Amino acid sequence: MKFGVVVVLFNPSDENIKHLEYLAKNDITLAVVDNSPVRKKIEMGNISYIYNQNKGGIAGALNKGINALIASGCEFFYTFDQDSIFDISYFNKMNNFRYQENAEIICPDFYDVNSKTHGMFIQLGRWGYSDVRGKKTASFAITSGMGISKNAWDTIGEFNELYFIDHVDTEYCLRAANKGIDIYVNYSVCIDHEIGKREKHNFLGLTLKPNNHNFIRKYYIVRNGTHCAFKMHKQFPSFFKLNFLRVSHELVCVILYEDNKFKKVHYMIRGLKDAIFGNLGDIKEIYKI
Repeated sequence: MKFGVVVVLFNPSDENIKHLEYLAKNDITLAVVDNSPVRKKIEMGNISYIYNQNKGGIAGALNKGINALIASGCEFFYTFDQDSIFDISYFNKMNNFRYQENAEIICPDFYDVNSKTHGMFIQLGRWGYSDVRGKKTASFAITSGMGISKNAWDTIGEFNELYFIDHVDTEYCLRAANKGIDIYVNYSVCIDHEIGKREKHNFLGLTLKPNNHNFIRKYYIVRNGTHCAFKMHKQFPSFFKLNFLRVSHELVCVILYEDNKFKKVHYMIRGLKDAIFGNLGDIKEIYKI
């Protein structure tokens, strides 16, 4: 089964470009989707370069990249952001795992380099959820490092471009679960990942992890998570609870630890309002900022 790789760029560094060159030299079929404001000249063998200008955000870039891979005959797709650095053995390990589990969607473990913690993997029940780190399957995976079969893609559909960036992966994973498609976690493979500029604090016995995203990302985090919770509340009422706790955590972290507090809280409230009324899409078009 032929596989390909989507890498989404946004103002890539020289190191990011060198990593693309490394992948291309190892005969990996690549769809590079550039969301940068200015087109980057990238001409390498095995690379299909698509200048997307951030249309549809990360979701739009992933959709264009995967559709380009389908057109080239690929039947399995790995998705990455530009900051994910890994060696070529990643694909052998993940492909072997996929065949072993007969999986339609797979993901690696990940390590947040800022908070110095491994990722948490959650399994949703009907009314509750649990941390299932170490277990074979989970309800959610981040898009960086995720592998998706064409069969799953045809069944689930494309990423939701109205979400633009945050919770694009969350919403996709919930649609996968609704179609009965499991997400398998390969703990023998781990990639470094950055979630904003995450820190780790202890407050009255509670562990808090402020992400220090800017106000635009705070808006998307609240809006998209809450919209998804409302949209999927019949199928996954437990996600409604999980999202409420996540938004509450985000708010507390902004108030206690992050800068630009007023503006961030203001746009979080806007995000909540827009989630309720279904006002989705690019924040820059909605609020002309």
